[in-house]
Amino acid sequence: MASYWALAVVFAAVYFGALFSPALLDDADSTHAEAAREMFVSGDYVTLHVNGVRYLEKAPLLYWLVAICYHIFGVNEFASRLPMAVSVLLLGVLAVVWVRRAFGERAGIYAGVFVYTAAGVFLFTRILIPDVLLSLLIAAFSPCSKSTKVSAGQIFCLISSRVTTAPARLSSSSRMAKGWPRSLTGVPFLDNSWAQVRASNGPKRKINEGVSMPDPARGGA
Repeated sequence: MASYWALAVVFAAVYFGALFSPALLDDADSTHAEAAREMFVSGDYVTLHVNGVRYLEKAPLLYWLVAICYHIFGVNEFASRLPMAVSVLLLGVLAVVWVRRAFGERAGIYAGVFVYTAAGVFLFTRILIPDVLLSLLIAAFSPCSKSTKVSAGQIFCLISSRVTTAPARLSSSSRMAKGWPRSLTGVPFLDNSWAQVRASNGPKRKINEGVSMPDPARGGA
């Protein structure tokens, strides 16, 4: 039990202080936080907006979680980053469970420390992007989470891929081309296919990553 408390201390030492600072940065960080804030203010939990312009670049799960945190803690950096920190916490728990099942309790603790101190995980959660949340959900539905017999190769590949890559950058089509399970790419909360339905409800706009282009038909508003 003492080892698990020590693991919790490691997580808190790395991530707790980072929940409050630095301030939200430009581009994707502030854009995604603004989308969640407008969802919180308007009560529209279906269509994302940034500065009043429809923003259909991402799936809604991240923004739902951030908007819920805004309801509870108010609109601030802590509430914006809390879903990402909880995702890292749960990702580490999954690593502990997988490795403990295959190699024992001591190895499981080491796996948790590996996740919580990985530079890639820390850096990719300093900005409000859904990469670690997507990694958590894919990991939770992976064969290791369901099978009682897990090989060392499976564990190494799964944990390493979750820690060192950014799977949210892959489009749904590219994930299918690389052999990702259809059951994962087809879940509307995990990819942005849901946005295609909303795109037909109004004039189309060119929306780039972090920058929403105004609609000329509406006078640039």
